[in-house]
Amino acid sequence: MIKAVIFDMYETLVTHFDSPLYFGVQIAQDLGIPENIFQELWGHTDHDRTIGKITLEDALEDIMRKSECYSEELLDFVVQKRIDAKNECFEHLNKEIIPMLRILKEKQIKIGLISNCFSEEVSVIKNSILFSYFDVSCLSFEQGISKPDKEIYYRCMEKLHVNAEECLYVGDGGSQELETAEMLGMKAIQAVWYFKEGTQQPVGRKNNFLQAGSPLEIIDYLKTISSWTILEQISHETMVFMRGKYCLDEIGDGKGELKFKQGQKTIVTVYIHEDRFTFLIIFGKKERACFEMQKSEFSKYVCDHYDNSKVYHDGKWMYIDVNTLAQLEEVKKLIFIKKKPNRKPFPKENALYSKCGQRCDLCVHYIHTSDELRTTMEGSLSKMWGQTDWSMRCEGCYSDNCYCKDDLCNAKECASKKEVAECRECEEFPCIKATSADYRSMIHTEVHFADEITWGILPYVPMQYEDQ
Repeated sequence: MIKAVIFDMYETLVTHFDSPLYFGVQIAQDLGIPENIFQELWGHTDHDRTIGKITLEDALEDIMRKSECYSEELLDFVVQKRIDAKNECFEHLNKEIIPMLRILKEKQIKIGLISNCFSEEVSVIKNSILFSYFDVSCLSFEQGISKPDKEIYYRCMEKLHVNAEECLYVGDGGSQELETAEMLGMKAIQAVWYFKEGTQQPVGRKNNFLQAGSPLEIIDYLKTISSWTILEQISHETMVFMRGKYCLDEIGDGKGELKFKQGQKTIVTVYIHEDRFTFLIIFGKKERACFEMQKSEFSKYVCDHYDNSKVYHDGKWMYIDVNTLAQLEEVKKLIFIKKKPNRKPFPKENALYSKCGQRCDLCVHYIHTSDELRTTMEGSLSKMWGQTDWSMRCEGCYSDNCYCKDDLCNAKECASKKEVAECRECEEFPCIKATSADYRSMIHTEVHFADEITWGILPYVPMQYEDQ
């Protein structure tokens, strides 16, 4: 259960790019220093300004003296102009930011802030319209450390009295913030509502993370996972990861075991228990050497399992119990050592989406699907879903000849009742009615070969696997 949402500040809750900029280029102009000279000197101060070793005034005075243009009046002018620019960012908030924060408060979900910021930004943030919403703030200038250092995340969680599995992290993706949050076991979402093509924004879309195109989508996301237990989340995350990264056979024993295999080689085995999952990963000589090089990046929990695992003729057998998302994130790293991802994402050049987010152009029923591809699909679909009649044809949700225009499918019927035009507008999206295959994206004990997953599952889980 998510008990806290931790936000980044700049380009997440506020943006620089909806108001006049006052970055290095503009400061250099006001100081009369050639841009290339100023930027070189300015850039060298970035880290120390971020972790509180020097203030804006310290950095500028040093640069001005080196450039022989120092005056107290000019320094004060530039500092104030910089502060004014930072203040103005808070006058151009996305209209959903404050409603989102209010809803989180109403739901008694704690709100944290982790921001890499400079001295002039500390006072701006603390005097802003947003600051009263935060239960905890960890500002790098005050903390003496900055993202992606894991310690600043731990400090925030400690102050919020939550663990990583109870946190959702939301940020634009700078400073490897999303990767660190996920590595620690948090859910992580990339905020893209301020993204603009052609601007100086330093971070692009990170397609291996769920993206939120508007602040209120964060609330929608929380609703979709609020009823899941930790084990259900682990089960689902495991299958999203394995199916999104790898093209493997899934060989279950019908009882409590699932093997992910490529031919005769087992990549990982999962054992199902009432209170945990146990992952078995076997490292050969090369994998052990690779792990030893990365060992300092793993927790004591994983290192102890590694050190205490027995070595047999085919390698070191590691049985790792997993009952937290943080442990699962470490298991994912072990699987990466075992095998590099081999799943090729579906091409998007001619992608056509349905109202529930599925890929019409990858659907067996789509009228423009080639006979050759349909033949490939039908065999895999029949094995996955246990039926043989795939003769129905459809031109897509937005055409006049959609197969369900008169007799609505479950998704459209549900959307109509909720008075939304399509599933993606619903606060509960994605759900089982929209994701016809998502209930099968859980750890199981059936037998399904790689092609069955590729054609029987992936096209029917909205936008989940395309860029994994």
